[in-house]
Amino acid sequence: MLSILSKKQILVFSTLLTVILALFVILVIDPYIEGEHGASIVTLQRSFDRNSADTVLATWGSNAAARFNRSIWVDYLFALVYPVALASWLLLLISKKGLLSSIYCRSSIYIALSAGLFDWIEDSMELWYINKTSELPEIFFFLHSLAASAKFTAIVVAALCIVILLLKKGQPAEKEIR
Repeated sequence: MLSILSKKQILVFSTLLTVILALFVILVIDPYIEGEHGASIVTLQRSFDRNSADTVLATWGSNAAARFNRSIWVDYLFALVYPVALASWLLLLISKKGLLSSIYCRSSIYIALSAGLFDWIEDSMELWYINKTSELPEIFFFLHSLAASAKFTAIVVAALCIVILLLKKGQPAEKEIR
C-alpha cells in the first residue's frame, strides 16, 4: 500500500481532487442540503442525540431527504480522496525526513487513512437517519457523532503531523518500505 501512496501521480491527483471537492462540498453541496436557513451539517455531526439531530433536520425543510440523497455521493467520493492525499503527503515528508523506520511517523499514515473510513461510517449513518428517522435507537445518534468526532480527530492529527514534519529538520531520505 505504501508503494501506491508514494507515487507522485497519486499525490498530485489526490491533492488536486481534494481541493476541488472540498470547495464543491463547502460552497455547493452543504448549502444545497442545508437549505436557505438550515443548520450546518457539522451541527448534525455534533448532535449526539435524537432531539438535537431532529432539530437540525427540521431546519433543512421538507425536501431535505431528497436533497441529501441526490448529493451524498459527492461526500462519499470526497471521503475516498482526501485521506489518500493526507497519507501521500505524510509518506512523502516522512521519507524525505528519513523517518520511515519510526512507528509513530508511519502510524500517522494509517491515522490519515482512517479519517476516510470514519467519514464513510458517518455518511452512511446520516443517510440511514435521514431516510428512516423513526426506526433508530438513541445510541445510533451517539455513535454517529462519535464517528464524526473520530473523523475530525484523525484529520487534525494528520494535518498536525504534516505541519510538524514540514518544520522538522530531516535526516537523509530513507528508501521506501515495500
